Amino acid sequence: MKEKRLFWIFSAVLVVGVALIYGQTGCFEQLSYDDDGYTLNCRFVKDGLSVDNVLTSFKDLTWGGIYMPITYSSYMAVISAFGPSHGAQHLVSAFFHAINAVLFFLFLLRLAGWGREPGDERRVALPIVFFAAALWAWHPLRVESVAWIASRKDTLFTMFTLLGLFAWMDRRNGRAYLMMLCGCLSKPTAMVFPALAICIDFLCPKVPQDKTAPRTKHQALSTCLRYLPLVILSAATAILATYSQTHGTGEDARGLFYSTFSWRLLNALVSLGIYFYHFIVPVGLQFWYRPIRGGLPLHTPLALITLGVVTAAWCIAFWRCRDRRRVLLVTAFWFCAGIGPTLGVAASFGNHAFADRFTYLPMMAVSILIVFLLPGVKFLNLKYFVLLMPLLAFAALAFDYTRTYRNNLTAFENVARWDPNHCYAWTNIGSETILRTGDFKKGIECFRRSLALFPTDEAENQLATALISVNDPKDEDEIVRLCMKGADWKTSPKEGVIPLIPAEKDKDGFRMEALGVISTRHRDWPNAIRCFETALSREPREDTRMRLAMCYWNLKRHDEAIPHLRILERSQRPDISAKARELLMGVR
Repeated sequence: MKEKRLFWIFSAVLVVGVALIYGQTGCFEQLSYDDDGYTLNCRFVKDGLSVDNVLTSFKDLTWGGIYMPITYSSYMAVISAFGPSHGAQHLVSAFFHAINAVLFFLFLLRLAGWGREPGDERRVALPIVFFAAALWAWHPLRVESVAWIASRKDTLFTMFTLLGLFAWMDRRNGRAYLMMLCGCLSKPTAMVFPALAICIDFLCPKVPQDKTAPRTKHQALSTCLRYLPLVILSAATAILATYSQTHGTGEDARGLFYSTFSWRLLNALVSLGIYFYHFIVPVGLQFWYRPIRGGLPLHTPLALITLGVVTAAWCIAFWRCRDRRRVLLVTAFWFCAGIGPTLGVAASFGNHAFADRFTYLPMMAVSILIVFLLPGVKFLNLKYFVLLMPLLAFAALAFDYTRTYRNNLTAFENVARWDPNHCYAWTNIGSETILRTGDFKKGIECFRRSLALFPTDEAENQLATALISVNDPKDEDEIVRLCMKGADWKTSPKEGVIPLIPAEKDKDGFRMEALGVISTRHRDWPNAIRCFETALSREPREDTRMRLAMCYWNLKRHDEAIPHLRILERSQRPDISAKARELLMGVR
């Protein structure tokens, strides 16, 4: 009874710790990177939970480049229950993480022998198991998976994976297959379940046996048949994940690989080293690690040294601790199997070199190792409080790091803080600074810094738009230079007519709008109309529509201006709606 009471006390402490670290996310915004595309800008999620939306999430194999209908359904459920609340989405992710913390605590207890035989509870070192579970749950590496709405898939698939492993340990095969299926529908990484099941079978050789299973030479066949549905489901998930990654919604089919094999292999080794380094020294964490394609990946020397030290330590432990070799092999296999699909060797994964969220499941291997190794360290039997020191330090760092996910500006400022050469971070800092504070000078400095690091269409578009808003005639030459990059001169029917900027260079129409504003300054209304119409066709912004209507108005083409003004008088912006009504009253 005492042990069970301690179990509930420790479980409560785990949940309270998670609540203290991630409760602050209830007042956080969502990040523009992925969050919006998964929730309020997702055509089958934004309206909430319904049969049609759920069916669409299962039918659409390519949305966002990843197939995860159960995760999308969780977003729908939150929207239906709490409306388009970013805080609610954050807190639900924290809730799933708290569930995972308790499930993992119980999982470690089962591995250590809890509940196998009556009285086994007394032989399990509960404080050490609690330390191992809390180390995983409160570690700063977990922050990205919990505080980033788009990473809900990590908490969901891990929850189903743990439930499936419980069923596997109890030889409830049907339930294990179902949980693996749910995990794969939450995130394809759950395809590693068969490898984790092998780990369980090696760590728990005394799990209850199926009495009907043959004890002869057919026993191997029986085991293979038990694994067969897992392997089939894993293979099917891998094929589906490959298709989803290469056939994004609304995009042409793209190659599976972004870089050469040698670079991907080097980046994988660097990623492993960075994960181990950040586990030991969780400083410099960020949600977007910049890839350096064609060159050495970020933090290559530090990462390779760390990987070498960890590998050497593992080899020494394997050589010295003969009675722990099974555990060392199994935990290494768990980590490698869990991290394998995300390393990018077999397939690339976009603009990230590596990501903290990829460690959500694999780093459980460290906690499993602790449970099996630490009880043999004699001084810990009397000084469990020694374990609290790193645990509380990691929890404090996790709390502090979570605050950087408050909004886009704080998230990208944290990226730029640890990686000053991250051009995308500076572009986003510039746009967020202008949006939140109206400080165009600082925003323009950020855009120029981004372009100095690496020229991108987005940074050029943002800089041109910011310069237009400042309305300084001295900037006209720079604006024209920025906007005319990549112009299709074949679209200029005669001299003096501004050519069109191809849509792939100007998806949002910012460049065409900037050229239109320059034309209005010179009272070149035909060119201005041409530019504004093109910009409006690419992105229907109210400011663009008002500028187009004013061009028609100045040319006395009121019939063409009125339809746009009718739309604008219903605008939610008082300045736009008032100006539109004023012009319409003039016509009447």
